[in-house]
Amino acid sequence: MHKRAKVGLLFLFICTSCGNTRQNQFPPGPGDLQKISITPNQVYDLSGYADEGGGNPYRLFDENAFVDPRYEKAADSFLPFTNCQPTIHPAIYFHGKEGNRIVVDLRIPYSIREIYFFDRSTGVDSFWIYTGSLKSWKKVGSLITVSQSGNRAWRKLVLEEEARFVMIRFSSYESAITEMVFYGIPMGKIPQPDNFPVHKGFTKTALNRFLGVNFVMENEPRWLKPFHYSRIYNFALDFDNDTSRDESRVRFNMLHYGFYSVEKRKYIFNIDSLQNINHGNIWFSIRGVSKWMSDLDYSDKDRPMNRPDLNPEDPSSYSRHAKMMWHFLMSLFSLAGVR
Repeated sequence: MHKRAKVGLLFLFICTSCGNTRQNQFPPGPGDLQKISITPNQVYDLSGYADEGGGNPYRLFDENAFVDPRYEKAADSFLPFTNCQPTIHPAIYFHGKEGNRIVVDLRIPYSIREIYFFDRSTGVDSFWIYTGSLKSWKKVGSLITVSQSGNRAWRKLVLEEEARFVMIRFSSYESAITEMVFYGIPMGKIPQPDNFPVHKGFTKTALNRFLGVNFVMENEPRWLKPFHYSRIYNFALDFDNDTSRDESRVRFNMLHYGFYSVEKRKYIFNIDSLQNINHGNIWFSIRGVSKWMSDLDYSDKDRPMNRPDLNPEDPSSYSRHAKMMWHFLMSLFSLAGVR
């Protein structure tokens, strides 16, 4: 082959190779779409399943470092598999029309142009994407999951929205969107990642002042003696055992774990006995719904609203529960002599 032709082919090969890897070697320009970085502390689930529901909302974004669906070739790409949905009693986290809602705080406004999502669902289901703020959401996408395993692939939503907050709403826990990637242009300077405090060693607190235990009031209180902190589980229906539907006429029962001593001419509460045994701090964890709601087959996994048909995100829907907690607090103050 002619020497000049060989040089030309070599130059063409080098240029082609550079073109194929440009996005991995150079940062995007000011006007280029870039993958928006999302960290765990930017993702929130409004259904509250992250602690005990067996799921993690950040799993919708936890494999972003391994994927770049806008630029990479499909044949060479990593296929995300972690699922963000709750797995322990998942149905209780899908209240009415709200469903499971995951909110992402991008920290600054972006011009969001594309949202890629990887769909591993096995049935047809609906989910929606919104932008806006916590008080005002605008629907920007209505999507349907795939039903055939052979259709599992990256899918794309094209949009042009300036927003700091994005919400994804799933209608069912059977939706299996295993990853989502946002592309856009930052509208300001991107903040540095939050620096969490570094663990500096073990606590210097003595062990008997550090240990805590979960406790049920019916257990023998002597088992609490080694522990400084005690978290006592109670049920709301023990204190709100009135079957009245009208919250303005409710009479609460603050004597569930106490009695009136005729001999001492005062009320005696089990909480005093516990305090005398371990001389520590006692926290109450009052779970569940009122007796009236319990009679309607609602359980300690449900929200303690006044009635089932109320908006679970309206604070006034919990006025009955709030009054119960206020009376409970006042009863503790009266025991301690606080006026």
